[in-house]
Amino acid sequence: MNVTVRVFINNVTKLDAWEYKIKADTSVLKAIDADVTPYWETQQSQGKGSYIIQVNATQGTDFVYWVSLRQPNGVIPSLTTNVPFQLGTATFRVLKTTEDTPLHIVTYQEDPHFGTLLYDTSLTFIDYTPQDGAFANLRAPWDLNWDLKVDIVDLAMVGRSFGATSGTPGWDPRADVNSDGKVDIIDLVLIASHFGQTI
Repeated sequence: MNVTVRVFINNVTKLDAWEYKIKADTSVLKAIDADVTPYWETQQSQGKGSYIIQVNATQGTDFVYWVSLRQPNGVIPSLTTNVPFQLGTATFRVLKTTEDTPLHIVTYQEDPHFGTLLYDTSLTFIDYTPQDGAFANLRAPWDLNWDLKVDIVDLAMVGRSFGATSGTPGWDPRADVNSDGKVDIIDLVLIASHFGQTI
């Protein structure tokens, strides 16, 4: 199984050059690929810039670099956006089950040569606030349908299997929240105690 992380920026003016580096725990996730979005592919095909991708499975990093190219008319192509705009992706192969594994945006302070950087068309550094993420492939037992929220759907799934035991008609192992081999009031109470939560 692979997991793909999408990298976004927001509230940026005249973005000319950028690079991002995502790092993961190599015992859980193996860096296997990175890419830019179709927007950057189109920019490159039109001669407006160029990108480089480096994947380092040993270090657990995916690195993407973009630089705009000055056009014959002297204009430097740039991007201005005040809404989330996707730069690219980083893809990792899942090596083992985990509850919570950080996905870290490596900053320029941590790695001055290949950390995450943003520059405008005047080659002025654009300050940013990175937001790290996390990956988990071990689900919360009360989110039965894995939609990252505990709601009526999860309660209904227990209701459909209520009274069933392992191997009997109506048995759904996801509804056995406490894994005791039967779907009963305890499973309903466990979901109800987390009702309304997002995972």
